[in-house]
Amino acid sequence: MKKDQKKKDREKDGTAAESQKTLVIHDISGRIPEMTDAQLSALAANARRLQTSGTAMQKTSADALLPVVDAELARRAAEKEEARKARLSKRKKGAGGDMPPEPSATAD
Repeated sequence: MKKDQKKKDREKDGTAAESQKTLVIHDISGRIPEMTDAQLSALAANARRLQTSGTAMQKTSADALLPVVDAELARRAAEKEEARKARLSKRKKGAGGDMPPEPSATAD
């Protein structure tokens, strides 16, 4: 019986201690530029999920974080598009002007 009573006491103490803990949400917006694309996409997906199914505090945090995440995703997409356009532009310029003219059959 002593084992059962000790177990009940531990469980009782554990739940009391857990209910006294406060939820701390850290501002991670400063770390967003350092995140990889995959990490940023996962963060955006999690924030959107919390907007609909999170606690009030999680919803508030997600509401504050999503505009920052979306802005970073848009900035990265624009950078990638500019880089793609630059590569295409180089290819087009290089395709016509870099090759020397072919010798004609009448030369010599």
